[in-house]
Amino acid sequence: PRYPALHRHIDVVVDDELKYDLLPAIVRRAGEGLVERIELLDVYRGEHVGEGKRSVTLALEFRSGQRTLTDTEVNSVLAKVKKALQEEARAGFR
Repeated sequence: PRYPALHRHIDVVVDDELKYDLLPAIVRRAGEGLVERIELLDVYRGEHVGEGKRSVTLALEFRSGQRTLTDTEVNSVLAKVKKALQEEARAGFR
């Protein structure tokens, strides 16, 4: 790739019944074409996330084919991704 990637990790807390495949679909749709890769890092169930919930840690890689992205741009897109996850998957964050 010509331009460098920026990386972010997010811990998404969702209902246990929610299918994992929905999360990357929401991230890609809300990511404005800048989310190049999504990797599942960890799944946690336990007292810190509540009964019937799980925390899913995702590694996100952002990249533009046109230019180098700034932290501000990536943080703005990440905020949109989080809002979409809240609205479409009733997600919370750790």
